[in-house]
Order: sequence, then structure tokens, then C-alpha cells
Amino acid sequence: MDARGIPVTEETRTRIQECKDQETLLSWIRNAATAPDIDIVFDKSRVHILDSAESPWIQRWIGYGVGLGMAHRTAKAILATLEARDIPVSKEVRARLMECGDLTILTPRLDKAPTVNSAEELFE
Repeated sequence: MDARGIPVTEETRTRIQECKDQETLLSWIRNAATAPDIDIVFDKSRVHILDSAESPWIQRWIGYGVGLGMAHRTAKAILATLEARDIPVSKEVRARLMECGDLTILTPRLDKAPTVNSAEELFE
């Protein structure tokens, strides 16, 4: 959220850092990618667009329309998760994530981000 210019309070950072439920963290990360403000991130009723489209044609269209930006936002979400958890991120790890345009590589790292102890663990 900080990277998108949306302020994050210390109370919110603490809430994220203290959350131990991976499903909840992943939901927050998905919401954070497109949320216009921090309150929306924690809205449990919010459905991610890629989870709600039923038609295969719509799925392909959405995938094509947002595919390029999704990798970038996913990399930013990974970095934001690590930073919110006070895990240091080296320039090399940051560059490796930001330069990756492949969601099949980034998505598993996004899933791991809430539970790793170091940024390097994302690549193990």
C-alpha cells in the first residue's frame, strides 16, 4: 500500500504482523493489489475479480487484459508483505522479484511471503 501512496498506520502494520492465519493474509494481499484504501484490504466480503468470473471466455479475457500488470503487482505485494513483517529485502532479491514477469513463478512466492523468515527463503 505504501508503494501505491496509500498510507498504512502502525496499528495496521501490527495487525498484519500479528496475523498467523495464512488464508487471511493471502486474502489481504489479494485485496491490497487493487484496494483504493486500507480499509478495503480487510473487507472479508470483497471478492477478487479473478475468483468471481465464471465463463472461460471471461477468464481468458481478464487474464489477457490484466496479465502484464498482475506480475508487477504480485511482486510489489510480496515485497510489501516482507516489509510489513520487518524482513529485510536485499537489492538483489528486490530486483529478482520486480524483473520477473511470470505469475507461475511469483504466485508461489506470494503464498510463501507471509511465513518465511528471510527474503531469500522465497527462492528455496
